[in-house]
Amino acid sequence: MVRNANVILRKFIIAYIVYSAIVCILFFLDQRVSKAYTIKHMDTPTKTTDQKIDDLTKMVGEVFDVVTFIKDTAATQESVDELRKEMNDRFLVVDSSFGQAADERVDIKAEIRSVRAELEEIKKELAKLEERTREDSDAVGSSDVYLIQRVSMLEKRVKTLENKNT
Repeated sequence: MVRNANVILRKFIIAYIVYSAIVCILFFLDQRVSKAYTIKHMDTPTKTTDQKIDDLTKMVGEVFDVVTFIKDTAATQESVDELRKEMNDRFLVVDSSFGQAADERVDIKAEIRSVRAELEEIKKELAKLEERTREDSDAVGSSDVYLIQRVSMLEKRVKTLENKNT
């Protein structure tokens, strides 16, 4: 992946340099053509050879300025190598970050699985507890009914005994 990124980066830098050079040259040519057209058509018989030489000297000076600008702003092999090294370092950092994120994701998935297992155990325990509570309620209810029946029988006996004694 880093190798492909280097190739892409190299191609991008070269394309950018070529594009910058073409833009500068086109700008320069546009300026020269318009000036040359103006000089050619505004050239009057009163212009001396010295004036024409001065105009050409100015044009050559401007061309030299443009070439100097291109030379100063164009990327050198050193700057391209520095940029490539910096980009490689950044790609390595990004790759390691992706690796760490993948490891963390695996850890998080494992933790989620363990939490889900615990939740399932808790659900089973709650179901058992609910069943036991229901059984206990039924048992308490039936023992309550039995006790109520015994109380009513004892009350009847007491009444019958009271009736006999009266």
